This record gives sequence, structure tokens and C-alpha cells, in this order.
Amino acid sequence: MHDQDIIKKLQTLRAIKPNEDWVFSTRQQILTHARQTHQEQFSIFNFQFPKLLFQVPSLKFQALSAVTVAVFVLAVVVSFVFQKFWTFQDHSRDFIHKQAWTYLFVAVTNTIINTIFVYSLVEYAGFHYLWAQFVSNVIIACESFFVYKKFIFHTKII
Repeated sequence: MHDQDIIKKLQTLRAIKPNEDWVFSTRQQILTHARQTHQEQFSIFNFQFPKLLFQVPSLKFQALSAVTVAVFVLAVVVSFVFQKFWTFQDHSRDFIHKQAWTYLFVAVTNTIINTIFVYSLVEYAGFHYLWAQFVSNVIIACESFFVYKKFIFHTKII
């Protein structure tokens, strides 16, 4: 191939409109969201850290509660940054405060839904608690992807 052919192909690729590339970008976003959610849900903060803290008998309940809240806030901040700038490629800073508060609301809501769902699966369906957590995480990851894409990190196509 000559340089002119390569330049024409690159120009053609740049000329693709967002609507024509929607399927690829959505698939890429879903895979990135799944990878990011997997890293969040199975991170040391979600499973191991609280478990280790509850094994230490000298820690008071108030200290454990404070640490749990701090870990949750840290996880939400890190998750927000990754979802905004990496998964959904939303680099605008115009509505970042509104997006952050909405993201926090969704995170708290998802935590409540997760708690109810895991409890229901363990108590009423007889699931092992780790399997119940896994099922709950998968369902919440799917739900949260569509909420993030449609309501928090949506981009207006002109």
C-alpha cells in the first residue's frame, strides 16, 4: 500500500459518525464496564478487608463502622473516576458535580438492593452466601451499566 492509500483509509475511519459506530462502542463499553465492575466487586475492599477487620477482636464496632464507611466512599470515588473517564469516555467537566452526586445515589441504592437481594437468596432460596453475592453482583452490574449509560454519563449525539 502506498502512503496515499493509508491516508485515505485513516480519513475514512475518522469520518465514521457516532451512530454508525454505536454497536462497537456499546460493546466496548459493556466489556469495559464488566471488567471494571469485576475489579470493584471482587477487590480486596469488598470481600477481604471487612472480613479481616471482623476477625480482630480488639476493634470496637464504631471503629469498624467508620472503616467500612471510609472504604465505601473510597470505592465510590475510584469507581466514579474509572467509569466516567475510562468506561464511558466522558471527559467533560461541565456537570461533574451533578454526575458525582447522582453516581453516589446510585451506589447507595445498589448497596441497599444488594443487601436485600443477598439476604433473600440466602434466607429464602437457600443459596450459599458467596453464590448469592455473585448472582447479586452480576444483576446489579447489568442494571448499573444501563443507568450509568442512559442517565449519568450519557453523551448527546449531534
